[in-house]
Amino acid sequence: MGRGGGGGGWEDLEEGRGGGGGGGGGGEGETSKMAAIEEETKALETMEQFYKMAKYPLVKYSDMVEELRVEAMELVVSGAEKYAPFEPAQNRNYEAATKFVKENMDKKFPQLAPWNVVMGESMGFEISHQVKNVLHVYCLGYLSCVVWKG
Repeated sequence: MGRGGGGGGWEDLEEGRGGGGGGGGGGEGETSKMAAIEEETKALETMEQFYKMAKYPLVKYSDMVEELRVEAMELVVSGAEKYAPFEPAQNRNYEAATKFVKENMDKKFPQLAPWNVVMGESMGFEISHQVKNVLHVYCLGYLSCVVWKG
């Protein structure tokens, strides 16, 4: 039983007897459970909306020509999906993803090679680059990638 004989102790809650002082018993417990379930449902809906949005790359900054930007974005997204998937986190290999993007950019645009690529989470950067040769893009909702020609 609870302390002091008044009910409402931890033992009562664990056994499902509620407590709460007087009148009504466990009604408040059911209300809080329903509120928790509703909150969890809203959180799941929010995460589903986020995952739908995160499937598309978000260009933070680019001064590349359209053709080059589209190719670079496709390579970044395919490299990220292949080597740095959202789940499970232990399978993320940013080094392999950046190597994939760099090698393919060098192959597709040999006249502009060599390219530099940095990929990761929670990063900041300051670079010197050639004009019309930089792309900063977010993909998969958590991954930032910078592609530039120095």
